Amino acid sequence: MKIKILTTDCFKNLNCLKILNLRDNNIERLERNMFNGLFKLETLYLAYNSIKYMDSNSFILMKKLGELDLSNNRIVNLENKVFCGLDKLEKLLLNE
Repeated sequence: MKIKILTTDCFKNLNCLKILNLRDNNIERLERNMFNGLFKLETLYLAYNSIKYMDSNSFILMKKLGELDLSNNRIVNLENKVFCGLDKLEKLLLNE
């Protein structure tokens, strides 16, 4: 069964997680504060989903994130400040 919806704060108790693989699901939208609690996350795989929209500040508290894979999604618009707070980001994949 594939994930379609992630609720706000669904990761709030995973504060030691370093890698999160949500690849190949049916996630359509990234909500503001969805990744709250993932303070130590370094790598986030979201490729091969159905993401169309990402709210501004979707990744705001992910200060250690170095790699973000959003490739092969259906992103139609990038909100202003969607990547705000990603000071350590070195690798961003958005290609199809």
